Amino acid sequence: MSEVSFEATRTRSDMFNGLMANVLRSPPTLLWYAGGAAFIAVLAAAMNDEETFPVRSLIFAIAFLAMAIFYSLLLLACVYFAARKSWSAPGGLVPIKFELSSSGLAAASATAHGVSGWDNWKAAFETKSLIVIRHHLGLVQIIPKRAMTAEMVERIRHVLRENIKGSLRLAPGAGA
Repeated sequence: MSEVSFEATRTRSDMFNGLMANVLRSPPTLLWYAGGAAFIAVLAAAMNDEETFPVRSLIFAIAFLAMAIFYSLLLLACVYFAARKSWSAPGGLVPIKFELSSSGLAAASATAHGVSGWDNWKAAFETKSLIVIRHHLGLVQIIPKRAMTAEMVERIRHVLRENIKGSLRLAPGAGA
């Protein structure tokens, strides 16, 4: 059971949700997000050094909240445009044939094909509706689970557990 082949068709929603889930599971992204908001908030509070501590604390809190909202909107826009670029590419929404084996991950569609060894794939995680596999170059494979049987999903998890040496966040199953 160390090899599995299947076909999947991604939707626009799959691409957006997969990329958003990938961003939200990225500690560096979240660190920049919180760190950037805190940096601006500290500057705002420091620029008002003639104010009392409670007022400066309020300035800090308002600036932090405003920047967090701004960064959230910016993040949503960036993920949307990245997803749109993916689904708008030639063949972006055509079915993809995947083969996961001990030698690597192969993907083929009507417009492209490629094979990459497991040493290039650093992480995999799963959401309620997707399996996302991260490449060390920042690329991702987004695999929707909607048309798969529970057995097929478990076989995919098994191959990923056997071959990905990095971070795995897959639902527990028979192979766990």
